[in-house]
Amino acid sequence: MKNNLQHVLIFLFVCTLPVKAQVVKGTLKNIADEPVEYANLQLLMAGDSTFIAGTVSDKKGNFQLAKPANKELLLKISTVSYQTVWKAIGAKENNKDLGTIVLEEDVATLGDVTVTANRVIQKVDRQIVLPGTVEKEAAVSGLQLLANMGLPRLLVDAQNRKVSMADGGSVILRINGIPAQINDVVMLRPKDIIRIEYHDMPGVQVQADAIIDFIVRRRETGGYLKAFYNNSIPIKSGLTGNGDLAAKINHKLSEWSLYYTAEHRNYEDRWIENRFTYQTPEGEVTGHTKGVPSPFNYLFQTANLAYNYTKPDKRTFNAIFRGDFFNRFAKDESNTALSTLTDAILNEKSRSKEFSQSPSLDIYYKEFLPKKQMLQVDVVGGLSHTTTYRKYNAELSNGGMTDVNISDITGNKYYLIAEANHSKEWEKLMLLTGIKYNYGYTKNEYGGNIKANTDLDNSDLYMYTMLQGKVKKFGYNLGVGASYSYFKGNGKGYKFWTFRPNVVLSYFPNDNILLRYYFNSSPNIPSLSKLSDVEQEQDQFTVLKGNPSLTPYRIYMNKLSFSYQKSIGYIEVGATHYLAKNPIMPYIYWNDNWNRFISTNINQLHHQEASAYLLGNISFFQNKLRINAYGELSHQDSKGDMFRNQRTYLYGYINANLYIKNWTVSVWFTSRQKSLYANGITYGEWPSFNLSAGYKWKQLHAGINCYGLFYKTASYRTVDITEGHKQDWNSYIDDSAPVVRLFLQWEINWGRKSKAAQKGINNRDSDNGILKVAY
Repeated sequence: MKNNLQHVLIFLFVCTLPVKAQVVKGTLKNIADEPVEYANLQLLMAGDSTFIAGTVSDKKGNFQLAKPANKELLLKISTVSYQTVWKAIGAKENNKDLGTIVLEEDVATLGDVTVTANRVIQKVDRQIVLPGTVEKEAAVSGLQLLANMGLPRLLVDAQNRKVSMADGGSVILRINGIPAQINDVVMLRPKDIIRIEYHDMPGVQVQADAIIDFIVRRRETGGYLKAFYNNSIPIKSGLTGNGDLAAKINHKLSEWSLYYTAEHRNYEDRWIENRFTYQTPEGEVTGHTKGVPSPFNYLFQTANLAYNYTKPDKRTFNAIFRGDFFNRFAKDESNTALSTLTDAILNEKSRSKEFSQSPSLDIYYKEFLPKKQMLQVDVVGGLSHTTTYRKYNAELSNGGMTDVNISDITGNKYYLIAEANHSKEWEKLMLLTGIKYNYGYTKNEYGGNIKANTDLDNSDLYMYTMLQGKVKKFGYNLGVGASYSYFKGNGKGYKFWTFRPNVVLSYFPNDNILLRYYFNSSPNIPSLSKLSDVEQEQDQFTVLKGNPSLTPYRIYMNKLSFSYQKSIGYIEVGATHYLAKNPIMPYIYWNDNWNRFISTNINQLHHQEASAYLLGNISFFQNKLRINAYGELSHQDSKGDMFRNQRTYLYGYINANLYIKNWTVSVWFTSRQKSLYANGITYGEWPSFNLSAGYKWKQLHAGINCYGLFYKTASYRTVDITEGHKQDWNSYIDDSAPVVRLFLQWEINWGRKSKAAQKGINNRDSDNGILKVAY
């Protein structure tokens, strides 16, 4: 009782310290004389280790803690990849300046320490997330570690290699600031990841809903070799899987890396079912299409060859050569009963294949200048070659009609993306200015029944500036950009200026509470495929058509969130409003010349969404059990010249991760996602229940992934409520549920680590500009 009373009195005393309290301060550096940022510091009583205060080091490695007078204290310093340091503070050592404290690398454990304080450090523009020992030991890849962390509003499907926001928003991936693909993240070794920087309200520099940056410590010498293979058990007829091979070698300031991955899907039983009602000049036509199970498969391969030269605090040079290759083959067969026919069935068959290759070269340079200045330059050049072939046959069972349509497309796109920015830092302020230019030239040749050529030129010039700082407990990130967009194709085009403001305001009353507001206005540029002036037959009722008259439109985004965190959990509540003015939407109308419906796109009036969400996670048994949950209520509203549709949807998920010694068990349940846009309502897969388990032994990892449990067939649904063109379209893949995959991973590594070099520009072009029938 006496000790407890003493602890309470000490706590009350510390909480009532005057503003000019006595402090303990110092600077953390490593053996290379580089600042150690985001290290955990705890001030404890010398006798019984009672917690007094805690903080983290800043970007310069500096720290400062308030201390009670005349007390014997201990300072504990711990961070990932370094040995834990203890410092004794004498009772009479007031306003103690410890000077520079050198932290040594923990080579034996590779820096795996348990994060006992808040694992999320809130910053004005991002969240710094510190993975702990348990989470690293349980993960077999960088992507699985990301899933284990349970970041707010982030959906991570490690089995199918997908990362997105819970509301469907886009996510940019980076490794040490360098643009990365999902497979690059898969091949990261969890033990090498120092921290994860989560930008869920990114600034004016990029157009994305979130940025995930993995900060990885690089080796000075040596390297590693890593292999991974994942393949499904043939419960039914289809097979799915992935295979990866990565190698990395370091020597002094240089690093070479090679990466290859292959992903395949081979489904034997894929079919569609569609009920429709069309209003034609001849009258109403209703029908019921029943698909015949048919094969569908694809193979995606990618290879990266990279070189990095980094002289810490001086300069970084990075070059990446990428090559993507894609092959797809699909058959579709269906029988349709029409209301206008009494004794005949419309039999439709299609066969399609596609091949594409996309090599690119990305060259990046960063130079640190005097007076806390930095210059970054990134240049990306590449080309995309795509060929597609589709043959469509339709005939009546009584021989009354026969139609054959062949589409043969060859497309080439050449692009160049160049960006440069300059930043200047003061004590509590940072200014960033930059310019980005994007140019593309596309030439497509359409053969088959309809022959046409398209030559498309597009360019975009973007200039931006951003000011970021902090005043007491308030933080701000203010950005503004201006862009000039140009498009020309087959004699038509547009020129478009747009203004792009971006505001992030934060309030930090303490280390546990954060209130944030976000506003962004940005343009949305029509894709080249939608701008092409080409017509293609899709089936007996519909023709696809591009629209060169499309114009860019503006999007306005407002977000407000409140979060509270402790060492064992996190909770956040927020609201979002999204408004698109004059958005590009699907438009379907009857054409007498074709005697069919024309499916195209036009600028309509607006689309807006208002949503509220609640999320949280909690950990038990020293982070050995973590439960994450998310729930969202969304109201969606689309309005055009001749329609207005509104819907309200509820969506949520819950997952739990359990770590027991060398075993990892993960359970995930997700409700079915629904969304409204224009006259279309899309439904994701049926509510899914996924289960995975893995075992780790030295450098060997093995396990099993089960997803799509408790339902027999994967299903995707799209409902078109266009007046005069209504349909309920469903796609089924019998081989895709349930699926059980076995995985095996092996790695060998040698050498030691050094500081990671970061690249802060993210550019790539993936639009091939081809208008084609969806598959």
